[in-house]
Amino acid sequence: MARQAVIYTAKGATTHKNVRRDTDGASILNMAEGTARTLVLDFTSLLETSETVDSIAVTQDGVAVATAVASPTVTMTLTAPTEGGYATSLVTLSSGEIIEHKLCIARTTQERDRYA
Repeated sequence: MARQAVIYTAKGATTHKNVRRDTDGASILNMAEGTARTLVLDFTSLLETSETVDSIAVTQDGVAVATAVASPTVTMTLTAPTEGGYATSLVTLSSGEIIEHKLCIARTTQERDRYA
């Protein structure tokens, strides 16, 4: 599994691995300037039998995002972060259900920090 991951269950985003969670439920990822991070959204525990992740649409500001879908996971590669950057993802399941995931970028000047 990736260093940074958010695992979804029927209760929503329940497990955060090396990603903090804001009081409003958004994920917070620390990134230093010039770094890239890979964040995995794992829907294994959420999907019903034969249900799959179909697609992802991302709106972002202050961070570049590339995505890849390999059901039951979505991989987001984030680069070029700025303080206050964000990405809002809409993940569409084969059942038609849409799951929204909010990600905020916190810039750090440290080469390594405990969340990276």
